[in-house]
Amino acid sequence: MQFIGDIRTDGVTAILQLGMNIVLFVPMGFFLARFFRLPSWVAVAVCCATSVCIEVAQLTGIFHLYPCAYRICDVDDVITNTLGGAVGVALGLWCNRAFPAPRINKTEVTMHPGFLRRCVSFAVDMGIVSMCQMLSIVLGRISGMEQSPLKAARSLCCSACGSCCSKALCHGVPMDAPSAASSPG
Repeated sequence: MQFIGDIRTDGVTAILQLGMNIVLFVPMGFFLARFFRLPSWVAVAVCCATSVCIEVAQLTGIFHLYPCAYRICDVDDVITNTLGGAVGVALGLWCNRAFPAPRINKTEVTMHPGFLRRCVSFAVDMGIVSMCQMLSIVLGRISGMEQSPLKAARSLCCSACGSCCSKALCHGVPMDAPSAASSPG
């Protein structure tokens, strides 16, 4: 219940943060209830589990990918995100009653697509994979991660809190020491 103290000290900013945490998960709850047709308790549980995973990622520095946590893990965020998911589930259930989905005629569904349809879907899939690969290469070059991931993670850590490289997270290796990726041979 830290958000009560935050509202007292930060005022409108804290209220906006709470509101945005709720709004963030409304679409997820809506889609789980409306399109995936999950039972309401399952949809709310999925929203809660997703929020817990996000908070654990914030606590552990993206599951120990980075040596230091870079965000604050907060139970209030889990509560407000789950509340947003529940609001989305309620909206999805209302839409299911107000605008029922049309029945699909099973005879019109293609169970055995032809060669051309399979080739087109393969080309689309490979295009998406190629774009993701190019994006990861560009982002890797921009961040400097393609040469030495360990050194880049250390520099991110040190810029965040200033003293992590002397701790066990970086195994006490000084910043100027060569990493395994940059050693010859």
